[in-house]
Parts: sequence; structure tokens; C-alpha cells
Amino acid sequence: MNIHELREAQVHFESQIDCVIKAKTSLYDSRDKFANYYTVKRIKSIPFDEYANGKN
Repeated sequence: MNIHELREAQVHFESQIDCVIKAKTSLYDSRDKFANYYTVKRIKSIPFDEYANGKN
């Protein structure tokens, strides 16, 4: 790959950044909801059989 091809690839990549961020927004939201719900305190209070079996 020469410098010209590298610059073209860079321009293409940079033009896609907003699309990638928008596509991942729902994943980030889900992750944040999970992390906010399953705090360390909550995880420590879940009975082991519910934690291990995924009942909660």
C-alpha cells in the first residue's frame, strides 16, 4: 500500500465513524443499563442458585 492508497483508506474510514457510533449506541445503552442494574451490591445479594441458573 502506498501513501496515496493509505490516505484514501483513511478518508473512507473517517467517513464511516459516525455510522459506527450510531450503530453501537443501542449496545452501549444496553451495557449501561445492565451495569447500573447489576451493581456489586446487587450481585453480592443474589442467591447463588439464581445467579448460576440465570433466574434473575
